[in-house]
Amino acid sequence: VLWKVIIALNNINISYGNLKVLENFSISLEKGKVHCIFGASGCGKTTLLNALTGINKLESGDKLSLENKKFSYVFQEDRLLPWATALENVLFVLRDRYCDEEAKQIAEKYLNIVGLGKFINAYPSELSGGMQRRVSFARALSYRGEVFILDEPFKGLDFKLKTELINYLIESDIKENSYIVFVTHDMQEALSFSDYIYMVDGPPLKIMEKIETHKNK
Repeated sequence: VLWKVIIALNNINISYGNLKVLENFSISLEKGKVHCIFGASGCGKTTLLNALTGINKLESGDKLSLENKKFSYVFQEDRLLPWATALENVLFVLRDRYCDEEAKQIAEKYLNIVGLGKFINAYPSELSGGMQRRVSFARALSYRGEVFILDEPFKGLDFKLKTELINYLIESDIKENSYIVFVTHDMQEALSFSDYIYMVDGPPLKIMEKIETHKNK
């Protein structure tokens, strides 16, 4: 029997004041698959992502196989350092893992992949919102975490670049070697990128339906 390699949250609880956002919530996520969390704003999707990464501490419940995992996170907000260039923003997450020259080569590689090769020395204030988004994406790709957390990662990107990035994530070894958890409000994105779509509602967050897409068949 071949066991699926999974990470999981079991019966977790997180509240903000009197609002229960996650209540006895459980989910198992398989390696090498794209898991899409699809639901309305405010239902608890980002809280779920932050529970996976440890940004939000659990009130109760258990994590399975998430200890010591490295995370690549594309946040809803770009979270760029305003005093750093596009290149420096990507280098920021690489300097503890690589020597300076190798880090620079990796950073430039992924800035080129997201179409910013000519803007590596630009500061965030000199970039459009969509270009800032691309820097954030390049930073996550370059870090190569074991778990990719993508919170509406393609917003502000044109259709061509969005398609190229989706194809890159699917066709490169990133998908094969990672757990990918993806939040979107765009059903076309969900269908084109995901192996599983979890239709959710809340709060508290509930999985209403789990859909297996054509990509996983």
